[in-house]
Amino acid sequence: GVRDGRARDFFTFLCGKIIASSTIYNKERNAAHLMESKRFTKNDSGFICGHCQKEVLPLLTTSRNHCPFCLYSRHLDIMPGDRQSDCGGLMKPILATPDAKRGFIITHQCTVCGYRGRNKAVPEAKVQPDNMDLLIALTVAQ
Repeated sequence: GVRDGRARDFFTFLCGKIIASSTIYNKERNAAHLMESKRFTKNDSGFICGHCQKEVLPLLTTSRNHCPFCLYSRHLDIMPGDRQSDCGGLMKPILATPDAKRGFIITHQCTVCGYRGRNKAVPEAKVQPDNMDLLIALTVAQ
């Protein structure tokens, strides 16, 4: 009777609140993802290293931003992959920090303007993996 009707109305009301809450959560999550995706532009083209002059092939799985042989990079980006920096200086690897979740993180310092940036190393890459001996040597560079 009446009790069943009220229970059904309450259940419908509660389900509506859960769906509305879920919709708001999904919109917030998607907006956060959109903001995050604008912070990274995939740019996986090969290049000739400005330091050791070796040919560096594309990584194929993510953006390659440093030479796997000498670990040098070039100051090209403001946000990863955007190629918007006017500097263009060589970025010397000055430190490698082991990270339990991401592996080694390389800290580079620009030889022109002094900017410091951090990039994930890829010693497990199938194509031209990062030089593990240099990564290990950079962990004690502190």
